Amino acid sequence: MRQSPVRFGNAQELADAILARVGRKIVLALPLGLGKPNHIVNALTARAIADPSISLCILTALTLERPRASSELERRFLEPVSQRLFADYPEIQYASALRQGKLPSNIEIHEFFLLAGRWLGSPRQQQNYISANYTHVARYILDRGVNVLAQLVAPPERDGDGFSLSCNPDVTPDFLDARRAGRADFVFAGQINQALPFMDGQAEIPASEFDFMLEGDDFQFPLFAPPREPVTQTDYAIGLNVAGLIPDGGTLQIESTPGAGTTVTVTFPSERIAGARQEEHLRRRPLALPFERPRQKLAIRGLTLDPEHRDRRQPLGVAVAAAALFQAALVGHLAQQPLQLDPR
Repeated sequence: MRQSPVRFGNAQELADAILARVGRKIVLALPLGLGKPNHIVNALTARAIADPSISLCILTALTLERPRASSELERRFLEPVSQRLFADYPEIQYASALRQGKLPSNIEIHEFFLLAGRWLGSPRQQQNYISANYTHVARYILDRGVNVLAQLVAPPERDGDGFSLSCNPDVTPDFLDARRAGRADFVFAGQINQALPFMDGQAEIPASEFDFMLEGDDFQFPLFAPPREPVTQTDYAIGLNVAGLIPDGGTLQIESTPGAGTTVTVTFPSERIAGARQEEHLRRRPLALPFERPRQKLAIRGLTLDPEHRDRRQPLGVAVAAAALFQAALVGHLAQQPLQLDPR
């Protein structure tokens, strides 16, 4: 029976414990994007750089880096923003060494997803790219003989709870299933980050699944979160129009009262629409015009209405349409003004 993880307050000591457990050939699997435990990765990278007898193969995707300027003008614009947003985000050392051409040959980085255009100037990283469908990633990494799995995790919300894989619960459970079934043997190391949101369900992992855990104030850092533009009305309209073309048997009912606002009711059926009803729906005339906002009203053109009964209850892809409408309501588009469905 597995015990609770051994806890460390020093990343280098954790790296030494991993080397003592698996030996000097490390095949390290890391999650895509945000879930990388930067301090653990950097500690293992530093050990391999200092000792050429250590073989470190890292299998991952979407290594996050601070934005870099390619000219003096870019630097003057970008530096203040980068300092404000990413000053406390710890750089991943293997990425920096790759860019500088200083990563030693005993360290290999294989990624199955690269940020578009980011590594065009790195022949080595281009050659180490893995062209793999995401559904095949777990199998591919297991076939490569992974012996260390490391991930950033959210701490338990209550005593006795497990840790949460948070935003990266996609591939790790497959690895853990393989280990429980005897098809894999690896060390699982976690790094606690207080900023990660706790997500339960399949993302919650018992403490007994971890071998090592890195924790402490020195290893807390803000999540990598570049600002994003708000969703536009055109984006909402695209979602609504697409929803009308993918019937799933649900209904979306919209009731508007002048001065009181709009109520959106969503119904999910027990079964999807079958056969003739789907064909009937697809024959209806779709309306592909975007949102319009003439003065005091918001007209949404993208829903398909029955021209005879002018029925507001229509079968459509409710998951997409409801999300678009609810988001629109949250940002205030529908808060006070009634929603007018335009059947033209």
